[in-house]
Amino acid sequence: DKKVIVLKKYYSANSQKISDRQVEPIKLTDNYTSLVAFEISSESIKYFNLERITDVQIKNQGIANESKHKDVNPDVFGFGEKEKSYKLVMKMSLRAWLFLKDEYPMTVSYTKKDKKSGQYILKTTVYSLIPAKRFAKGLPGEIEFL
Repeated sequence: DKKVIVLKKYYSANSQKISDRQVEPIKLTDNYTSLVAFEISSESIKYFNLERITDVQIKNQGIANESKHKDVNPDVFGFGEKEKSYKLVMKMSLRAWLFLKDEYPMTVSYTKKDKKSGQYILKTTVYSLIPAKRFAKGLPGEIEFL
């Protein structure tokens, strides 16, 4: 309906705060895990994890910043396009790959099984290396960055 909404008690991993966020919704990500929205206070496009939203309030206020709504394409970890990108190649065990595809379903189409080693190789471009590093930390010895 092109209305402003308030994400009530949003749990932010970045700011480590719980707060209300007034946004102009743009779309849901392809895997329906995040809302892409223009945050009015920061005047920027952000991804809001649906599981971290306590409630949604629809305001009687129409959106005013539609010209700033860019069509954004997230990487496989849900990070939006930025000026800097990174080529990511991860070699992993079957166990690591199963956890990766469960936690980050968009990685599936970028992962192939190496017939020689039996390992799984993820090759993609990302806008932040933080999620991949954090994921690998939880599975020591099962992931190698190439």
